[in-house]
Amino acid sequence: MRRYLFPAFVLLLVAALAFSVGFYSGFRKNVVFEMIVRGARAMNPAPLVTAAPEMRLDMTDRAFLDSTLLPLHQDEILVTSSEGTPLPLLALEAAGGEDAIALGAEGTLFRMTGAACPGDGCLRQIGRLVRPDGTALDDIYDLLSLEREGGRDWYVSYGQPDAAGFNKSFAISRFVLPEDEGGKSLQPVEKPVFLSRSFSLRNGHAPRSAGGAMAYDPKTDEIIVAVGDYSLNGIANVYSGAVPPSQSPDSDIGKILRIDRETGQSHIVSMGHRNPQGLSISSDGELISTEHAPKGGDEINLIAEGRNYGWPYASMGTVYGTYSFPEKPLRAGEVHGGYTPPIAAYLPSPGISAVTHIEGFHPAWDGDLMVATLKARSLMRVRRWVGGSYTEQIYIGDRIRDVDIVGKAMLLATDSGKIIRLTPVENVQLARTETGLNTNLNALSNCGGCHNLNYPVSTRDAPHLRNLMGRPIASASDYSTYSPALLAKSTGTWDIESLEKFLRAPQEFAPGTAMPDLGLSDGEIAELMTELPLLR
Repeated sequence: MRRYLFPAFVLLLVAALAFSVGFYSGFRKNVVFEMIVRGARAMNPAPLVTAAPEMRLDMTDRAFLDSTLLPLHQDEILVTSSEGTPLPLLALEAAGGEDAIALGAEGTLFRMTGAACPGDGCLRQIGRLVRPDGTALDDIYDLLSLEREGGRDWYVSYGQPDAAGFNKSFAISRFVLPEDEGGKSLQPVEKPVFLSRSFSLRNGHAPRSAGGAMAYDPKTDEIIVAVGDYSLNGIANVYSGAVPPSQSPDSDIGKILRIDRETGQSHIVSMGHRNPQGLSISSDGELISTEHAPKGGDEINLIAEGRNYGWPYASMGTVYGTYSFPEKPLRAGEVHGGYTPPIAAYLPSPGISAVTHIEGFHPAWDGDLMVATLKARSLMRVRRWVGGSYTEQIYIGDRIRDVDIVGKAMLLATDSGKIIRLTPVENVQLARTETGLNTNLNALSNCGGCHNLNYPVSTRDAPHLRNLMGRPIASASDYSTYSPALLAKSTGTWDIESLEKFLRAPQEFAPGTAMPDLGLSDGEIAELMTELPLLR
């Protein structure tokens, strides 16, 4: 028996030592841990992508969208997988004339033919982007096209980890736009034309704080790109070195950069950025960025060479859960701590995303900025003048990831898999009389006295009417005082038939309901049946 005890003890000791070394290495992420991970990755490399996913398209005409200065036609295209799951859309980019290219999650590409919209030939899948080695391109930020003599060049920005996964770079690559009618082709992007100085992943990072928005300056033939701080700011995650990367000239993250398209050489335009989601350059060279702040303080910034916008030493927002911000002012007592302040900031944060200069769309809006939002699910039209500005919020109802003007249409890419196409209504009289947009001029004004017609927020007296058609009866989640009579109908759905019965005789439809009999005429009810479905 004794002869087995010593080998067993040695085996147990070796196992304990191996566990201790492995645990310590995993916790400290030291050289031993890195060697183990490299070996594991070498034995189990990332799989190659073999086919583009099959997508399905659903065209829907939503008719009209209202705003203060301009009524709009609105139609939508829903992109889903073959199983019916919506495909989040990341970016839209002009492809010449009225055409555009949409980029979905994991690199799926679609061509929109504007002249065919909103018909069946409006959108088709044309292929999928993959990394140069054929593996999935699954960390994508933005899409850029630029017109050149004889055609267009296409670029995509994305995250590029090293082989071991301990460091990461921000990358921009060219690619050839596929034109596969079946949408099944795989298109590897080229070797990066720009690869940022790498940063360590040992302390974690946030891919969604990468920024990545791109713009093209035709006057200098440079790509301009906004690189986020990946949450390496001392607030969300610790960083290496004495200075936060956003404030260090030795790091590319937290910066807006200009990149030579041929050499890949870059120089810093501005620094002190957190998570710049949008970037737009106007025809006269004005550069605007939009930027996520922490809790409150989402920013619109006018970008100028050599400026420092303060992050993480200054913010209009606060750190989550603290109601304060640990400022390190450049000059105490000055606005934004002496750093360059935003030209506009939003409290609470709407979840700001893309931005575009409105040029050549419609005289009512031309010269303004159009800003997309995620949390607020709205467009923000921003008009500026010397010394001030205003913002008009236009509710859309979807998280808007990108906004661009292509031809005479404003296109929106959403997280819910929709491409939303907005075009101006030229005949405003038609909008007044047939769409119910100007609610004080039609039968819908009878509803607006109690119900909220503009936003999906119920009033104290009545549930909101947005997205009413197809909604379960008595189902507005923020309204809790439905009558028992209407709650008894909650297994049903509001459609043309049920709405008409309810409006003609509320007590017959749901005896005991709080809805009064409005004494509507046949003409008013017919008008409401046309107008209520438009409240999307």
